[in-house]
Amino acid sequence: MNFPSSQATAAQAWAILQRHAREEISSLRLQELCADTDRVSSLVAVHTSHFNDLPPSKTDLPHILIADISRQRMTLDTLQHLLRLARARELRQFIDLIAWGKYGAAKYKNIHTGDPSFPMYVALRSPANEDMKMIGPDGLNVLDSVHKQWALIEKFATQIRTGQVKGVSGQQIRDVIVVGRGVAVMALRFFYDALRRDKEAGLARVTGSLLGVSSRPLPPRRLRFVSNVDPAAAENAAAELNPANTLIISIVMSIDEEMAVATETMKSWLASGLGKYKIQTIEDKHIVTIAANETVYQDHVRAIKRKSIHVGEKENTFFLPRFCQCEAFSTFSVAGLLPLGIIFGWKIVEKILAGAHDIDVHFIESNLRHNLPVLLSLTDLWNDAFLASSGRMCTPFSQPFLAFPEFVSMLESETCGRAGKNVLGATAPSGAVFSGGAFGEYDRMLYGGGRPMPLELITAMDTQAYIGVANDPVKSQRTQDASICSYFAHADLLAFGTRSRGGTATARIRTFSDGSDGNKPSTLILCGRSDAFTCGQLIALSEHRAAINAKLYGVDPFASRVKVGAALRSEEIDRLSEKLHRMYEKGFEGRDSFDDENESVAEASGEGKINLATSTILNHYANRMRDQKLYFVK
Repeated sequence: MNFPSSQATAAQAWAILQRHAREEISSLRLQELCADTDRVSSLVAVHTSHFNDLPPSKTDLPHILIADISRQRMTLDTLQHLLRLARARELRQFIDLIAWGKYGAAKYKNIHTGDPSFPMYVALRSPANEDMKMIGPDGLNVLDSVHKQWALIEKFATQIRTGQVKGVSGQQIRDVIVVGRGVAVMALRFFYDALRRDKEAGLARVTGSLLGVSSRPLPPRRLRFVSNVDPAAAENAAAELNPANTLIISIVMSIDEEMAVATETMKSWLASGLGKYKIQTIEDKHIVTIAANETVYQDHVRAIKRKSIHVGEKENTFFLPRFCQCEAFSTFSVAGLLPLGIIFGWKIVEKILAGAHDIDVHFIESNLRHNLPVLLSLTDLWNDAFLASSGRMCTPFSQPFLAFPEFVSMLESETCGRAGKNVLGATAPSGAVFSGGAFGEYDRMLYGGGRPMPLELITAMDTQAYIGVANDPVKSQRTQDASICSYFAHADLLAFGTRSRGGTATARIRTFSDGSDGNKPSTLILCGRSDAFTCGQLIALSEHRAAINAKLYGVDPFASRVKVGAALRSEEIDRLSEKLHRMYEKGFEGRDSFDDENESVAEASGEGKINLATSTILNHYANRMRDQKLYFVK
């Protein structure tokens, strides 16, 4: 086969890596690899940064982000082979495209990006007042529109936080329920879970009171989520919330009738609690829509009108910028910034954006050898393509990061989870990232399992948790020390095992377990502190890593408006809903809802496009719901 020159080089690099894995790595154990001190020190990457939005104090420490890949089954030669493949796949040019956009990097105009509207997602967190330019398809600086929308978001969030904009009853809106799903929603879950434990962000959840009213203790603002049609999810989200103090934010990235049903459920909750007000007034004051674009918004309007839901006025609708409507990279758009601005305030949002921009600068300006997202991505490629790992497990060893694995899993499933072969004939990445359980909860399986999966352990050196020891710094330090030691012990047992160590500890282990054989790879990610700046860093790091993972395999990470999930299910849902309605009607007519022989035969043969087993079980469901009188025929 005749390859173009760049592909030929990539094919050669790929073949070298295959041979290297088979002949030089397969017999090596991590215990001997980690005995090489030069190798270990070369595979630990450290990134430090300062965020000087406030006057420095003696206690200020630089933000630090460490990626340790020394416990991976690779040598320094492995890394050089991987970097050679990255250069052959034009990774540096790809990074420049991400940095400046297709229209701002003219010298790379002949590089195929897969999507003519190559999304400039780093623009979403590029700071103002720094004379930066990112040229969009219309020849204008896209940063102008980004910063203009920031001003609108800040104004809207501040008006709600200070009580300038109130609910329909005149009470202050303090809580937010997000209705939607996708990467941005999973990122919001991570941000909320992490930042409510941060001292500064935790205080910001409380501050902000009605204008003209003296300060008084207020409960922290709450952020809840409804991401499916299960009524229990809506019930959990609304628990202990007052409709008069709650704003519903509907995030619509594509047509999703399941989320239209969820929106209807939350509208009913608002109406039941604010019944004396007109429904349109309630929705105009308590529902905000964030849509990918005008087309998606109009589709959403048509879908929810079929559910008899009033749509709020256009002033309550925000759109993603036209140059970045890729759902996987929408976290720093209005979809993420508006809920965060309401809950934590714009100052915290600015720190999140600064953390993301810090990693952007590192990603764009660092050479590939010392680039954290690149190193992590190359490690993923090595395990997935050459050591046949089929994904990785992500384990948080810090309470604020418990929601991080779910975010990473969602992000990589959106960017990398597509079937097919790349130009080198290799199967595309699975895009599978699994939760490895918090704090090594799955240790027995991980230590003794026969099919090791690469593990990723993430923690913060300072979790800002001082419960019960606030006045005793020694005890506080001991608890943090115990956490960090458990973190490294888990990684070392995976890598080196227990059998070669001997001693009483190993003897105790063998009384209830087979111990660990070791040679199980892991990557360690450590942050200095679990604050807003760090959270922004982690999200940006994950975005760049996912984009590179896709690029190395020849998968387009920016494919937009592809029907997935609920969109693919919508037609089948309509057919099943119609079938269920007929079952209810037959039951109320006194007939068995599955007594129509012709209908049964048609469905069994596939003519009705409803599986016979599905129809049978739906019949049991209809009977049960009818018996419980949960269905009423008008």
